[in-house]
Amino acid sequence: MRESPPEGQPLAILRYLRGLCVVASLCGSEAAAEVAIEVAAGSRHTCALTAQGGARCWGSNDLQELGDGTSTPSGVPVEVVGLPGPLTAIGVGDGVSCGLSAGGAVLCWGHGVSPLSGPPTVLPGLESGIASIDFGNYKKCVVTTAGGVLCGASEWTAVPGLASGVAQVAAGMDFACALSTSGGVSCWGDNFQGQLGADRETVPYSETPLEVAGLSGVASISAGLTHA
Repeated sequence: MRESPPEGQPLAILRYLRGLCVVASLCGSEAAAEVAIEVAAGSRHTCALTAQGGARCWGSNDLQELGDGTSTPSGVPVEVVGLPGPLTAIGVGDGVSCGLSAGGAVLCWGHGVSPLSGPPTVLPGLESGIASIDFGNYKKCVVTTAGGVLCGASEWTAVPGLASGVAQVAAGMDFACALSTSGGVSCWGDNFQGQLGADRETVPYSETPLEVAGLSGVASISAGLTHA
């Protein structure tokens, strides 16, 4: 799902506009056999999911986050090579890109993936049963088909109190928020900018999700570096 650009963040807005440009480019070109249906923007690179389940990425490529088998940056979308099958969703973090397979597995390429120069690799612990993904700079989270939330990197841990009933998760720099199936929102992690929806002086950090007061009937959520 394409999200609105975060307010007050020029870099995020620029990445958002770049995403719109690649969608327009792929959709408007008669020569293009693929149509972009989703865009995910990281701090230094962006990826688009195509209607056929492929992925194209552009931007920085120091850690091979573009997935084209090189470490050469690109100002235009390049095809991610080595995908074992079609993807249904895409997400990007700091130097890493990931996709969700039709079978519910999470595959990644770039930073933290071994071997770095290899094809997209299924993350241990996320081989199946994943319904959606969202990656921030440091926080990476997924929603399981049972409606629970797992966060982590090399190891994935269940978030306390979110074993079921979650419709969507949104990850920021070092915090995350979950949207419940009933339309409520709860957030956890760093709160130095009040991104958890709680007073930052009394709650600088929370391991457990805190319900965001004053929200009900929410249909979708998103998270920036330090805001939701």
